[in-house]
Amino acid sequence: MDVAEVEDGTAAQKLINRIDDREAIGIVSLVCFVFLHNLRSAMMVMIAVPLSIIPAFIAVYAFGFSLNLMSLMALSLVVGIIGAFLALALTMSTLNIFSIIGLIVLIGLVAKNAILLVDFANHISEQGMDTLVAISLHFKITPDYTTDANSRLIV
Repeated sequence: MDVAEVEDGTAAQKLINRIDDREAIGIVSLVCFVFLHNLRSAMMVMIAVPLSIIPAFIAVYAFGFSLNLMSLMALSLVVGIIGAFLALALTMSTLNIFSIIGLIVLIGLVAKNAILLVDFANHISEQGMDTLVAISLHFKITPDYTTDANSRLIV
């Protein structure tokens, strides 16, 4: 492999193109078996995961949601949960019933905020306004030209 192929991602794409579906299923099955050390448990995972993901994507399509909404919610939830566990680690707190209740509330608030933000962006784009401009005006984000040449955004 050439260094240029590695840098622009074509080497990884060539490796991905060489793997067909049967090999991928075999690799995933092997990894499940190696980590679980039990054939029955590995088979349960290999059956349960597709049976849960496929209906979820069917429901997303049926209700008219896009993957943008799903990916925004997933990314914001991941960032929120990582921040919560980081805060628990920094304060040297344990994961007790109170912190679990706090995590549940955090997940609800983050998901609600992501849904409202996407809904606002869709509403503004239906009116013909640029989405990024509308969101920056709504949240009063202004460029700060005095501190830095890259015009950092300040909320």
